[in-house]
Amino acid sequence: MIKANSYARKMGLFDLHVELLRQSLKHFSIDKKAVQAFVDQQEQECSKRVDVVLAIDQDRPRDKIDDIFVKAEGNRLRREIQHHVEFAENKINQMEMVLRCAYFEAEMKNIHRHCLYAKPTLLKSDKKIDLGRVVAKGGDTVVEEEIEHEVKKLDAESTRTRASYFKDTLNLDWGNPVMPEPKLRISHEACVDAIDEVTKLRHKVVHEESDYVVSLDALQKARSFYTFVPNCCAAQAVEIYPSQFEEK
Repeated sequence: MIKANSYARKMGLFDLHVELLRQSLKHFSIDKKAVQAFVDQQEQECSKRVDVVLAIDQDRPRDKIDDIFVKAEGNRLRREIQHHVEFAENKINQMEMVLRCAYFEAEMKNIHRHCLYAKPTLLKSDKKIDLGRVVAKGGDTVVEEEIEHEVKKLDAESTRTRASYFKDTLNLDWGNPVMPEPKLRISHEACVDAIDEVTKLRHKVVHEESDYVVSLDALQKARSFYTFVPNCCAAQAVEIYPSQFEEK
């Protein structure tokens, strides 16, 4: 059973945790004592690495030159701390983008799964199932396995293919074009375009360009649509598949 408002609550907590990270980084960057403690800790780590290298080489003992090198690394880090903070801010943006996509995809799979639980006849009726498998495992287990297979199969498809399946097979629109307030209306196609755009950006960050700078506009689009679409689908599913979805 899926509660239609459960995903919104989950994402509300996620929003809180991400904001906590951002505020922590912001306050760290203006706290001189915190910055100094960080630099000191990094100097200690650098010193340990020097000791490891010397222990491996075993060609000379540690000397003042090594100590000067460690201190120089600390001074360099102190000078460049604001640059590293900005870099870390982008890493938080990247992380938020990737995790929002993960939450979205997991929730859409869960919605798909429960729709099939409610109406197993949505599975392909022409698929042949071995009688021995049914006898050995039982009909209910076989249906559950087929549902899971269908869910995983769709999850591997493109955003547009998944959206078409939701609309045409599950009767779940990714938008809400019938809202009474015109400013709240958004079409299925517009939602699909937005999800496709931010998902491709997520793939770029993960698979192609690990230092890609995620813009605030792209991040805002991810925040909006990765949250809106599952909420919209779950709300519709309450009416269409009441045995597996409820309001609260």
